[in-house]
Amino acid sequence: DVVSIQFLHSWGFTPEMMQTGCSTVRPWGSDICPPPTGPQPPTETIARRREMLRNASAVAVTCESFRNTVARYADIDPAGIAITPLGVDLKEFQPAPPPSGPPVVGFLKGFGHAYGAPVFVRALPKIATAFPNVLFELVGEGPTLPECHNLAQNLGVTSHIRWLPRLAPAQVADTLARWSVSVIPSLTESFCIAALESSAMRVPVVASAVGGLSETVVDGQTGVLVPPSQPDAIANAVIELLATPQRRCEMGSAGRAFVESRYAWERCMNAWEAFFENAIHRRGVGIANYELQITN
Repeated sequence: DVVSIQFLHSWGFTPEMMQTGCSTVRPWGSDICPPPTGPQPPTETIARRREMLRNASAVAVTCESFRNTVARYADIDPAGIAITPLGVDLKEFQPAPPPSGPPVVGFLKGFGHAYGAPVFVRALPKIATAFPNVLFELVGEGPTLPECHNLAQNLGVTSHIRWLPRLAPAQVADTLARWSVSVIPSLTESFCIAALESSAMRVPVVASAVGGLSETVVDGQTGVLVPPSQPDAIANAVIELLATPQRRCEMGSAGRAFVESRYAWERCMNAWEAFFENAIHRRGVGIANYELQITN
């Protein structure tokens, strides 16, 4: 009934093919906003991606800010783009008692160009100076990992760091349960399920104020948003949270309540089902033509 395209590959789906049935598109963040320090897509690829968005029967994104970004990218009306957020399995992400022992500050996003791991590593010396027993857990793989290893060595913080391989999904909750603070220093971010998973585990988040993070982290309530690419700002926010256990506890509780109220999978699936049902009614129209009809 529906062909659901989850990534904007530059091959395989022509306008003619998309207009003969019901093709829905859910672009990935890197499809639209490639990381500024990584490889950039060719002009032809960008044109094909815009073409796919304009010819889809329906387009969905994860949050309001990304909806506006996609609308500008493809020159389509944001009112025609549905919001179908990703959710969190609250049975799997069950908060544990507050961790004992030295504080652990974690980074879960991996070492892709978009996720700002080197920015976080540059923040570590200041945090370690304020809390000499602090431990850092940096999780994942990717092209910036060698740079981060070298930075940690040069900055003298290697002894504070545990480098963890990419986690299986079943390991994420247990890892978050050890953390006092979760840091997400992304340079670009369309949504960020890692922020919601941290909040579900009652772990406050320090994150860059970019893209969807401004919606998945409630500044001052479930975490702290800081300007992107500023290690001192990350360090200061982490130090303040480590120094105020009561505030961490309040943010953790608020984060859990926030996820329960908006991002439990059961709630999110209602939006997904409505999106696919609406797409079938618009079969073969193409979102650009559909927008022309509703605006006229």
